[in-house]
Amino acid sequence: VRRASSLVTNSANTYLSQTTLALLDSISGYNMAIDRLVSLHKHYVDSINRISSVDEDAIWQLILRRRQEVIDRRKDYKRFESCWMKAIDLSKLATEAAFNAGNSHLLEQAFNNFF
Repeated sequence: VRRASSLVTNSANTYLSQTTLALLDSISGYNMAIDRLVSLHKHYVDSINRISSVDEDAIWQLILRRRQEVIDRRKDYKRFESCWMKAIDLSKLATEAAFNAGNSHLLEQAFNNFF
């Protein structure tokens, strides 16, 4: 039981690490998508008096694509955030089970992972 609880704890902590990295990557992608959209809006506002209607339509099509990218990136971010929260709960449960099985040293390791 001790060995099994140790393996489960290590696996749960690995899952937590991987979901943390995925969450950070998705947040970074979301931020970049927002930055690109804001930059495009600024460019549009700065050049509104100098562009033709054809160019304006092309810019608006690009703005719409960038908005959709922001929406998609936000969905990814929310999905990874949900996985990350579940990974935290799983890691806590695994650590508790390991502690109850007599692997008290894993409690310190898990504490270090959380803080």
